[in-house]
Amino acid sequence: MAWPQIVEFRNAIRNTKNLKHPQLAQGFVETDKFGQPKPWSGGMAVVYKIRVGTLDWALRTFQGETDLLQTYEKLSEYFKLVEHDNPLRAYFARFYYIQKGLFLPMYPKDPRNPYPIVLMRWIEGQPLDTWVKENLDRPGALQEMATKWLDMVSALYSAGIAHNDLQQGNVLVTPESDLRLIDYDGMFVPSMEGERARELGHPNWRHPRRRSDDFAPYLDQFPGYVGYVSLLALSQCGSLFDTYHNGQNLIFTFSDLCHPGSSSLCKELGNLTKTANGFKSVSAMMRDLVEWADNPVNSKTIKQLLAKPRPVVVQPPVSRAIAACSMCGAKPANNLINNRPVCLKCYHGHSTSHPRQQNMPFKRVEVTQNAGSQPQGSQPVTKSDRRFPADFPPLQITTSYGIPISAMSAVEARRRHLVIFGKRWVTSQQRRELRKQWWTIFLVRSIALCLAAAGIGMAILAWVGSPSWEGFLAGAVFGSGYMLVGFSLNRFRKWAHGPAVILFCLIGLASLILILTANFLLGVVFSAFLAVVLWGAFNREARKIFPIKN
Repeated sequence: MAWPQIVEFRNAIRNTKNLKHPQLAQGFVETDKFGQPKPWSGGMAVVYKIRVGTLDWALRTFQGETDLLQTYEKLSEYFKLVEHDNPLRAYFARFYYIQKGLFLPMYPKDPRNPYPIVLMRWIEGQPLDTWVKENLDRPGALQEMATKWLDMVSALYSAGIAHNDLQQGNVLVTPESDLRLIDYDGMFVPSMEGERARELGHPNWRHPRRRSDDFAPYLDQFPGYVGYVSLLALSQCGSLFDTYHNGQNLIFTFSDLCHPGSSSLCKELGNLTKTANGFKSVSAMMRDLVEWADNPVNSKTIKQLLAKPRPVVVQPPVSRAIAACSMCGAKPANNLINNRPVCLKCYHGHSTSHPRQQNMPFKRVEVTQNAGSQPQGSQPVTKSDRRFPADFPPLQITTSYGIPISAMSAVEARRRHLVIFGKRWVTSQQRRELRKQWWTIFLVRSIALCLAAAGIGMAILAWVGSPSWEGFLAGAVFGSGYMLVGFSLNRFRKWAHGPAVILFCLIGLASLILILTANFLLGVVFSAFLAVVLWGAFNREARKIFPIKN
């Protein structure tokens, strides 16, 4: 069966009851002047704006069974693990991949129905080039934005992920002048290692030698440096924007990066010799960018290009023939320990007592950003953000959760403070929520089994012990009703919820009367047990399971 058309998804979204989550079903979809759901973008997916309570969300439907479905499923698994990682949450919209999200009434027999959707927080902001155009007369604001841009690119690289399409249209600037990323179709996360890139990025931003085989965390380094140099150049010469901006860039184009010798922009940037970031000028950074464009994609990083130069200390050469031992003063000192001359005796003694320190060069240690630190522009976790995942617990029942054990080593999982649940790595909070959900499912299905068993027992007793056909018919009807409710409850049918409570209470009341006549204390304990079972299986949180399974 072919994938449904865009108009069929749009007609289904008109009735929010087709959204298979109780909160989404109570939302309101933004419509156009004809009363139709208003689409906001095209390409491989269509986005609709839906308001749930006081929050606006972007509801995204797909236009075919493309790789995007697997992409967003992997992205969802990754972002569950970094739920509270502030350096990353500052730049991404919170989103959820819902595997069974939208029901299309015109395809009731399609096994793919309900169809997958992506729910993402709606971001209010301006595209980066629009914000730059409005702030050309504020050099300080452009320099501050360049710093925030650099912090964002560094945070992505430190986390081992890449957006893979950094450009003026995929970066929004919020009213608070913070950066937010959109369009995650081509993103790279660690679980995608070894795959090929689904897109190469914007030609005016990507590395000229970029290929589909290049799919790794370093993909954002080159376009990140393009944006950083562009913002600093505009902070010193705002007229460059009016001259070189064409709606698809900030100032650089693909031709500027490939043929800098004939580029008028590169010539003008070569005249900006004023220090831009405290120790390097725009002209120097432009030369670094041009050199990088003529080399492999992963030949450099922004951290290497922006490293502050260290002063060179020239030490006079040491003549080993006449040098005295730095430990005992004996001559000659023909050996070195940590670049200090020593005699043969001291050298052997030091080697025996410190076998790992003998003439070993020091290794350079790369210091990365602490995961607990926040870059400039990051936002704290708000109350609504913390509470929202808890409002969607049923989504974990029908969709995958965590990361498979085979996809991550135990050392890496311990570093991220993950635990095992159901042969998958999850956070401690996820494990607690999943345990609650599975216990609820266990109680509901146990009650379903009791009702089905009681119905079978009624039918058998009516068949064996009924003296008349009227008694047999009544017993068969009651037994069939108990079995129907029990089997439907086992499949989490919504209509079976109310009858199951009534029938189970009848069975429990009859059993309680029999037990109270035999032993009062045992009857009290049994009544408390029934109350706990009923509460655990049919409380308000447990009822959220039924609409998902309907």
